[in-house]
Amino acid sequence: MWVTKLFIHPSGPASTEEFLDRLAVGSLVSWWLVALTATGFVLAATLLALTCPTNEELEDWSRWNCQGRG
Repeated sequence: MWVTKLFIHPSGPASTEEFLDRLAVGSLVSWWLVALTATGFVLAATLLALTCPTNEELEDWSRWNCQGRG
């Protein structure tokens, strides 16, 4: 969502300073906190995607778990 905020302006940022100013949420949240939070989110999502079990592993787990309750 915050990336959309950067592009709703009529023109792209002319400088790095303007880009960083556009990352900020008014005076409430500074640009570095927005950038840090977005980076953390992307890294966490990537880590989850890389470490999730495959479909076969999930099916095996589901089969094993259902047999244990029988």
